[in-house]
Amino acid sequence: MVCYTIKKRRVRGDLALKRENVEISFYYAAVGILTVGAYYFLNTLGDGAVKALLDFYKTVVELFFNNDLYYDQWLGRYVSGYYNSYYAIGKECLGLNVIVLLFGVCGVLSVKALRGRKRIPGIIASAAAAVVAGVGANILRLLSSIYFISFVRFELIHALLGVVIYLTVLICFHGFFIRLNKRSAMETVAEQILADADAQEREDIEELI
Repeated sequence: MVCYTIKKRRVRGDLALKRENVEISFYYAAVGILTVGAYYFLNTLGDGAVKALLDFYKTVVELFFNNDLYYDQWLGRYVSGYYNSYYAIGKECLGLNVIVLLFGVCGVLSVKALRGRKRIPGIIASAAAAVVAGVGANILRLLSSIYFISFVRFELIHALLGVVIYLTVLICFHGFFIRLNKRSAMETVAEQILADADAQEREDIEELI
């Protein structure tokens, strides 16, 4: 009877593991499709949509540096001068690909860290977090880069600032999901212990009957 109970538990555990793997694969595929779709959508935005998005960055720059930026319809970007140097804010400054990357990474990590029905809200939260973190990182990169406009190696400095800021954001997200994964794993173990205890109790009752 003991051997039968152990075998029954193993079968039940194997089935649960298979279901979990199938579910994870499904959510990974969903995140992949959404990431590709978001990349295509954001990179095919029309001029009107790009200008509307640039308006936000324009407002932030004018707020911090107290200088006016003017939209050039031929260049498709806002232009101004600062420290006697010319600079422009265009579609490349929106960081759309960074937002897509953040969503993909956060989506995959949330699927891995969460369990069951929590994964769908996790993916939605990942999209929101990617937008907020991506926009925040782009604003920080843009504002910090303007101080180096007069430097000969401005393009290199601008690129390095982007690498440092974006990597910092990714590391923070990764650390957050590692802690979330540990917490979720502990909850899963606790639920499994309770489920095994309930199953054992039911089997004991059946034996008595």
